Amino acid sequence: MGRWEEASVAADAVLKADKTYVKALLVKAEALYNTCNFEHALVLFHRGQVCEQMHRSVSLNSPYDANTFGQALAPDVEAFRLGIQKCRKTIKTTVSKDFEFHFEGVQVQLTNHKTLTSSMHTC
Repeated sequence: MGRWEEASVAADAVLKADKTYVKALLVKAEALYNTCNFEHALVLFHRGQVCEQMHRSVSLNSPYDANTFGQALAPDVEAFRLGIQKCRKTIKTTVSKDFEFHFEGVQVQLTNHKTLTSSMHTC
């Protein structure tokens, strides 16, 4: 298991100084995803993708070394694309009408609750 809350706090500190720092956006998005904040993670994966593209276009049109622009040529395009894909899939799955919990013990509790409430309604 990861320490996602700590990763999120660290990414926030970096993003406070530079809102477009691609690596920090990726860490923050992954932390949000892994703490079940799928919608916010999706927003940050999109933001990171845009920032990555912006950095690439700046570095390709610049006479300066790519390192001048920090992580301008970072290979994170695929990571952001996959992040967007997994967020969309997770969100779609969780809002579908066929979604069920598959956690051990939860299904038993739901069944017991249904039995208890149905017996209360039969008068």
